[in-house]
Amino acid sequence: MAFVPYQIQAGRLPKLRKGHVLKIGAKFYSVVEVRRTRKTLTEPLVLANQPLDVNYNPAYANLHGALDLKRVVHLQYIAHTTAIACLYTWITEPLLSAWVQDPLNAVLAGIANPFEIDKWSYDVSMSLFLTKVVGAQVMYMEIMEYKVAIRKGTDTPKAYLELDAKGEAVFKGF
Repeated sequence: MAFVPYQIQAGRLPKLRKGHVLKIGAKFYSVVEVRRTRKTLTEPLVLANQPLDVNYNPAYANLHGALDLKRVVHLQYIAHTTAIACLYTWITEPLLSAWVQDPLNAVLAGIANPFEIDKWSYDVSMSLFLTKVVGAQVMYMEIMEYKVAIRKGTDTPKAYLELDAKGEAVFKGF
């Protein structure tokens, strides 16, 4: 089997390049480097709402951004290898429905049909949290990593991507 999210990406998710501008809070940042990565997450047993971040497991450092390290992360897709239910929370809200904690597994988000996350992170607090039932689960995530630098100049750019504290992105000026 192959993890094939590129086939379903279409134009829905932003594809930033070097030179694009992000607005985070009141500051503007220029993208200076872009990297596409795929992360394998292997969770062997029961988790009780564990954050998928560097504080839980140092290997998960690239699953969230860190402005102090000049890193902004766009979590794009997640896929599963088994039918074991995994419940995800983004920051404090369920990842899927805002009212019901729906699970993801290989049936709903398998290798050939990953689930589109489309969440942005620029701080460790902006992370996925995972709760699952007993049993091993291997998950794959597709991530865009952006190295950023504070934009020089005081003028407001004509077009930029504004990131809010909930990990949502809005294009401005396009």
